[in-house]
Amino acid sequence: MSTVLLIVALLVAPNQTGPGALQRLAAQVDCKPGSTDPLRAWCAAASTAGAGFTAPKGPVTYLGLSAPLAASVDVRAALLKANISALSFSDGKVQIVDIGPENDQEKAQLAKVAANLGAALTGQANEIKVAQDLSGFLATLAPAAAAEGHAIKDDPQGAKFQLKGSARAWRVKTQDVEALVFAEDVKDRTFVSVYPLLPYVAR
Repeated sequence: MSTVLLIVALLVAPNQTGPGALQRLAAQVDCKPGSTDPLRAWCAAASTAGAGFTAPKGPVTYLGLSAPLAASVDVRAALLKANISALSFSDGKVQIVDIGPENDQEKAQLAKVAANLGAALTGQANEIKVAQDLSGFLATLAPAAAAEGHAIKDDPQGAKFQLKGSARAWRVKTQDVEALVFAEDVKDRTFVSVYPLLPYVAR
């Protein structure tokens, strides 16, 4: 699997920060009870108001969906093009790694993972199924986070921490799932990521 670190630099104007992107997302995705919006997997990102952040215990890696939200791009169009990323915690540090395919077989495998993540984020699955080779790669990420990750602390108002710039994180509960939400600013856009707090399982 190819990997690209999601590197963040705070080079944006105050009115283009993560909270603004999350407000745009909340306005564009129907998260009301009973919603059939195909993008409701992103409702955790629309639920950060008043949420705090508590890091998971122990070395752990979660899979989730990530999308860059730029002011010039329609929110729904951006969410439909989301990619898969891995969020790892260890020894008070965090690291985010983008997961991308190197061939058609991996592309097909990751499409299934994305669908599984969508189900998990809408309360229709309780684990994330992955291929054996991806599982092996994911097992290396928490140790890497301990060595190379960025410090993050629990905060009742949501974590604010440094990657190469500024980032924020929340732990939220929706009607469907408990998830971690990360917002990372880079130039004219904010990378928004949602990670269901569910294990990945090799199948």
